[in-house]
Amino acid sequence: MAKLQLLPVLVALVLALAGVSLAHDPVTKTVGDALNPDGLVLEGRVYCDTCRAGFETDLTAYIPGAKVRLECTRYGTDEVTYAAEATTDLLGIYQIVVPGDHSEDQCSVVLMKSAVDNCTEIKPGRDRARVVLAQDGGLLSNVRRANALGFLIAEPLAECGKLLQKYGFANDDD
Repeated sequence: MAKLQLLPVLVALVLALAGVSLAHDPVTKTVGDALNPDGLVLEGRVYCDTCRAGFETDLTAYIPGAKVRLECTRYGTDEVTYAAEATTDLLGIYQIVVPGDHSEDQCSVVLMKSAVDNCTEIKPGRDRARVVLAQDGGLLSNVRRANALGFLIAEPLAECGKLLQKYGFANDDD
């Protein structure tokens, strides 16, 4: 009977340890620290909204070769304290090395240019992401992640109607 009472405790302990190991990602920390040991690395993704849904879906395509710009301005004065541009890799991921600490700044990463001819429309709200680039935020890693930024495709894919119905959105034809 005593062994059965210990089972929930052991299960909870194993789950807690698994959560701690997942929360501390040594691979990302090592990569980020190698890229910029004295500052931060901003990472994000750029996608093509192939359904014109306004958010990422199962049909979303990530854009290699897209250009983004990071700009940090001083609170209250709008003086630009740091700016950099980046291009996404084959998976649509960009990384920007950011020297120093920008805890006194407002920083945003903004879409600049798509590399996909039929997916170039910029929709306000998905064209920028505010990012906190402070080193004293309690994070173990020096990698900071921005929300994904998205361009709109000219015409939605044929499969989008069924997908959006699956998500619980009504069909426009109803």
